[in-house]
Amino acid sequence: MKMLQDNAVTYLHPNRSPSRRFELLNEKKKQEILVTKNQSLAVKSNARVLHCDTSSELLLLQAFTRRALCLDLVGAASFDVVVVEKYQSMMMRSLQETSPPGYREVDVVQILKADQRAWLRLSEMVKSGLKRGTDGQLPLALAFARLETGPQVCFQLLPLLSGAVSKRERPAELPSASGPSKKQGKVILGKGETKGKHKQPENMPEALRGKRYVTGKGKRICWDYNLPHGHSHADVKDRGECPKGVRICMEWDCRRNHPLHKHE
Repeated sequence: MKMLQDNAVTYLHPNRSPSRRFELLNEKKKQEILVTKNQSLAVKSNARVLHCDTSSELLLLQAFTRRALCLDLVGAASFDVVVVEKYQSMMMRSLQETSPPGYREVDVVQILKADQRAWLRLSEMVKSGLKRGTDGQLPLALAFARLETGPQVCFQLLPLLSGAVSKRERPAELPSASGPSKKQGKVILGKGETKGKHKQPENMPEALRGKRYVTGKGKRICWDYNLPHGHSHADVKDRGECPKGVRICMEWDCRRNHPLHKHE
């Protein structure tokens, strides 16, 4: 692991810990022909970096577990400390807590942001390197155990106001594939929707890539509702919203109350 070679904490995204089955199904090595020192030819294979899906609670939990096992395997931190006792339990427990009225429940996107902030905090706490100390303790494992009481991470796990999206964090819309109309220098996508610079979330499922994921008012569209496996929530509001977002089609210029896989 490069982190141990550099002897410094670097952020390891959960999607960088794919399962072995995922690796076998997606492994495609790129071969290059190199000229060695003795002027002979050699073929070298470079394996590409794979990123697994972390868009649901179960997939994120499995990715967290694989990452923790990797840290334990290379001797950076104990599996028990990282997963069971402190860090992972704190993260996944936030997904099960009920939010107050007017606030939306913590989702996977918020957990990933908190995870990134946690690793930034780890890099600040572990400055002496990752090697085992004279007392036999692993510095990274001790730092993981102290994350639960750190305000930098706990603040990221608080419920957010329902429908509250700041201008800084509001995702912009992609243009329609059918060619949106232009009016007064702006690209109009529909009622109340305008085009802007756009970058889709890294954890968006492959089946939803290139589709709209927010409404014109900045509200998130439910991913699970648009995937074939679907989902059901007992607390769906009258306007077709669930804790994961608005339940409408993610196809551009549609906005109807049916999932993407049923779009015609």
